[in-house]
Amino acid sequence: MPYTLTLVANGIRCHYTQTATHPDIADAVATISAELDVKNVRYVIHDFSQAERLDSGIAAQLFFAVKSRAKASTGKLEMVAVVTMDEVFSYLIEEFKKHSSHQTKVFRTLAEAEAWVTGAV
Repeated sequence: MPYTLTLVANGIRCHYTQTATHPDIADAVATISAELDVKNVRYVIHDFSQAERLDSGIAAQLFFAVKSRAKASTGKLEMVAVVTMDEVFSYLIEEFKKHSSHQTKVFRTLAEAEAWVTGAV
C-alpha cells in the first residue's frame, strides 16, 4: 500500500509514498471518511512530499473524493491540507479548492501544513 494513515489529536495524516494513483486516493479517502464518523477529526493532511510520482488527474480525484465523502460524513471536518512540491498538482488543488466546503490549502512542507492545521484548530 503506497500510503499510511496516522491518527493525531483532532486530525489524520495521510502520507503517500511510491506512485500515488486514483485507486490509492479513493481507498485512503474512504478509510479517512470512516474515521470522520467516529472520531473528532477536524483536519486531514494529505502529504505527497515523498511520493515518487503522481498520476495525472490525481488532484481531481482527491478533491472529488474528499468532497463526496465529507458530504456523507457526520464528522466535523473543517480543513484539508495538501503537501506537495509538484507545481501542476499545486495549481490544480488551488483551482479545485474554490469549490470546496472546507478550508483547503497547499503547502510545500509537512511542517507548514501542521502549523496551519494546529494553529487553526
